[in-house]
Amino acid sequence: MRRFKFKLQTNLDLVYKREELLKQEFFQQQKRFNQEMKALKQLRERCQQLQDEMRGVVQGTLNLARIKLYNDFFPMLLKQIKQQSIQVESARQDLESARHALMKIVKEKKILEKLRQRQWEIYQQEVLREEQKVIDELAVTGFYRHMNSST
Repeated sequence: MRRFKFKLQTNLDLVYKREELLKQEFFQQQKRFNQEMKALKQLRERCQQLQDEMRGVVQGTLNLARIKLYNDFFPMLLKQIKQQSIQVESARQDLESARHALMKIVKEKKILEKLRQRQWEIYQQEVLREEQKVIDELAVTGFYRHMNSST
């Protein structure tokens, strides 16, 4: 009996390799997204801290130079937050793209694995039929030998 050979094994092997590469890409994109979110969070916290400091300065003694410094710095900080938000959105889109590609290759892998499993089961049935055929032939041959030796 011939040994089992899945005709699409090369394709399945390529899918396994592509899946590993796409997993790495997905994790890199996830890491980038988390870093961008962390940077945005830090900028927002800095903005909140600056607003709190401004309230403290305004409520305390008036220091015009300090108030001017806050007023000059605050719009720049808001601009940085806006730019960082754009970076976060870009990272989110890249992450979703990587997730979609990974899900697609996982589906392809599952299809090929199911096909391989079905072909394996068909092969196993063929092996059992061949074995049964050999057993039947041996039984018939043994029976005729026994009949011929009895006569």
